Amino acid sequence: MRFDVAQVQRLADPLSLQRGRDYARSGAVGRIRHVTDGVRATVTGSDRYAVELDSGPDGRLGFRCSCPVGASGAFCKHCVALALVVSESPHTTPDPRVYLEGLDHDELIEMILDAAGRDEVLHTRLAAAAADPDAPEALRSILFDAIVPRGYVRYDEAYGYTQAVDAVLDRVEVLLDAGRADLVVDLTEYAVDCAERAVEYVDDSDGLLGGIAERLADLHLTACEAVQPDPRQLARRLYAREANDGDLGAFHGAVSRYADLLGEAGLAVYRELAEQDWSALPAPSGSYDAARSRIRFTLEALAELTGDVEAEVEVISRDLSSSYQFVRIAERYLRDERHDDALHWALRGLETHGTADPRLVDLAADEHHRAGRGAAAVDLLRGVFDGAPTLGNYQRLAAHARRAGSWPDPRAEALDRLRAEIARREPPRYRWQPAADASLLVEVLLWEGDVDAAWAEAQRGGCSGPVVMRLARACRDRRPAEVIPLYQREIESAVGRKNNHGYAEAVALLGEIEELFSADEDAVGFAEYVASVRRAHRAKRNLMALFAARGW
Repeated sequence: MRFDVAQVQRLADPLSLQRGRDYARSGAVGRIRHVTDGVRATVTGSDRYAVELDSGPDGRLGFRCSCPVGASGAFCKHCVALALVVSESPHTTPDPRVYLEGLDHDELIEMILDAAGRDEVLHTRLAAAAADPDAPEALRSILFDAIVPRGYVRYDEAYGYTQAVDAVLDRVEVLLDAGRADLVVDLTEYAVDCAERAVEYVDDSDGLLGGIAERLADLHLTACEAVQPDPRQLARRLYAREANDGDLGAFHGAVSRYADLLGEAGLAVYRELAEQDWSALPAPSGSYDAARSRIRFTLEALAELTGDVEAEVEVISRDLSSSYQFVRIAERYLRDERHDDALHWALRGLETHGTADPRLVDLAADEHHRAGRGAAAVDLLRGVFDGAPTLGNYQRLAAHARRAGSWPDPRAEALDRLRAEIARREPPRYRWQPAADASLLVEVLLWEGDVDAAWAEAQRGGCSGPVVMRLARACRDRRPAEVIPLYQREIESAVGRKNNHGYAEAVALLGEIEELFSADEDAVGFAEYVASVRRAHRAKRNLMALFAARGW
């Protein structure tokens, strides 16, 4: 088998194409196995990935890879590697089709059965295909064998594992067309239980078990729609399932998905069961309670089905332990354009939890503006900035004050607040204490575009951390002679970390300041400075290699 190399080049981006070529040459492609209309292999890169390529009847190249890029639907470097190996070395991967076509019927059956005896995946697929729908216990046994591993399923084995499970589920799905939807309901619930048992035995980094759970949930719903069970009995059955849902969450949110089948009678039973469980809960402990969270979610879903905003708010307000609950209530009122109620709950949330949650603050401020009370919005943001003077809070204060048409006064107050904070700071008493500086004020002025004022404040009050380099880059053209020492200090700091990331950062910074040396007539030449760095750090081979790559 060969694949059209031109098609491979069209499907892959340039980087994937080059990396795929490297993988193909370096022997990263494992043993190639032929499957129907295609090939399969494990390609080893940062991890081991299962890759499958096939050529459809229209000549299009089909592809699948278990790597994150392949899972997104892209033609990844692992697909490139396999396609190139197969196309460039076809004689190393003989296709067994010709041999199999020459066998007689009995020989072929014996070969398949022998292979199935050695391969659990193949054995499961054959057993599923041969299963008798009138023998549900046999089907349960096949489901168990397919889903519950007898050992740990590694990452590179997970794709084949899920293929075997899907093959069994294909057989279960056939029962729907055969008029056995009642059996499908029972089998899918049993399969969900098996899948929950399998979670701890499968490396599910790509979420393949989640896909199986989704398929089971869809099959269960379709089967229930065909059976049309008694709504009250269905409500009890689903509620018990949701109450004991495991990590895969196949029945999470069942009340919403089955609402049409449940009808008013079933929803009433669902609500009664949820309320009974809620009333039996102990008092909140302050820590996360999975049962409380699950029941609250169900009650909220039931309230949402009514379309009654007050019913929804009543359920959400049963737990106001976090500011986000107030945000949710306010947003629910906003969906019905009940702005006064939204503002009421937002202000109540601020009173209960303070101004630490920006969602709550911005919601309340926006509603003040909408009601024509821009001054109240500005006062709210003044308090936020005063309690937590940060660049983000300054920016939010500026946005709301400009919206209210009153930015000059709040701006002056905020800058005075920052300068007063700098003046109040005492020099550090111990070496580990941070030095007092004007970094936040410098950040604010840089954000406003007042570079000269930012430089002046840094000279007056000091500056530290990443703000130093932001200031240096902003002042490159204005004062190169004064900026060069800032870069040099950061370069020494990066080299001093003694790792490749630090070395790369130092080289990048050197590249940034090369032109500054020519702009400063009094500075030593760039070549002389680089030479001094080389002499000081010549023992750091990885750093010297980066210098050599840049021609320094």
